[in-house]
Amino acid sequence: MDERFIMVIDKYIYNRCVSILDKSGFAYSARDIEALEFADFGLGRPLEEGAQIMTLENTDRLAVKIIILLPQQILPEHRHVNVGNVKAKQELLRIFWGLVDVYTQEENSETDLPVPECSRPYYTCKTKISLSQAEQLLIEPPDPHWFKAGDEGCVILSISTTAHDAKDIFTNPNIKR
Repeated sequence: MDERFIMVIDKYIYNRCVSILDKSGFAYSARDIEALEFADFGLGRPLEEGAQIMTLENTDRLAVKIIILLPQQILPEHRHVNVGNVKAKQELLRIFWGLVDVYTQEENSETDLPVPECSRPYYTCKTKISLSQAEQLLIEPPDPHWFKAGDEGCVILSISTTAHDAKDIFTNPNIKR
């Protein structure tokens, strides 16, 4: 991919991310913005499948993160696993602003998933749980799950046991963390 194109996309994502944070009313510092992780998961389609993650704290017992998703952006399907003798991450998702659909493996299921055609085989969770501001969902390990933001994007507060995100198992084998 052309380096100038990547710089334009990165700047666009950065500006959209800050705009969403500003709309949400979430108070952040310059240091928080500098520490933002822009993840495209090695897929090269960050506007479709990606996430912007602000780590506020990650100790050996607790992790607090802000996940910012652009409009219709998907955080790909993954699950949290044990890392050595550290138990897999238990994660509470609380919607700070916007709308998000969280897909899990439950009994009810959708047949037509809103995912890019090229990634369709890698989305096995088909039960949609729609969440809006002040609603929350507890994700228990090792349950696979994925998120898709609504039309305006969303800001999600993620509170969990210690996070080893680089060790998460993604359903799509092409993902690089």
